[in-house]
Amino acid sequence: MRIWSAEHIFDNPWELVVRAQWRKYPNKFNQAVEGIDVVDRHVDSKGVLRSHRLLSTRWGLPNWAIKLIGADGVGHASEHSQVDPANKTMEMKTRNITFCNMITIDEKLVYSPHATEKNKTCVKQEAVINVYGVPLGSWIESYVCDSISKNASKGREAMDHVMNTIKQETVQIQKGAKHTIESMNLNFERPNL
Repeated sequence: MRIWSAEHIFDNPWELVVRAQWRKYPNKFNQAVEGIDVVDRHVDSKGVLRSHRLLSTRWGLPNWAIKLIGADGVGHASEHSQVDPANKTMEMKTRNITFCNMITIDEKLVYSPHATEKNKTCVKQEAVINVYGVPLGSWIESYVCDSISKNASKGREAMDHVMNTIKQETVQIQKGAKHTIESMNLNFERPNL
């Protein structure tokens, strides 16, 4: 078993970070996630948004490892998340479906406002990797753990990119709304002929 964990502070408020998380994939920084399908999404009686998604990913294993475990390189995972706007927390838990009888990868991310700086957001990440009954199991656990670590930094880059995109879109929407309002006001001020 291998356990990997990390913490990161985003220089953006929680609401923006959560919006960016939903738009994180696909991205140019980490192209491992090839597809996302929503299985279920609803708001419960307490106002918590609960989602279940299926992810299709490229594991990035070397060719010999793919042949050893008999895979084509595409894996599938199940992700359950909950966004609690009242308490400002977002929690995501993901577990692989593909080859779960040989290897399990349990990932957890928790987004919450920074304890002392209101315009910053803390994300805590953890992954637990277990390999069962496969030759070189310890090596595979270490390899997967290293891959998760590398992909985490790419994921943070992607999040920053998406947050900047959202900010730019917001500015454009505000400019468009201001222009529309100004145009409407001009029309109201013209005398009827």
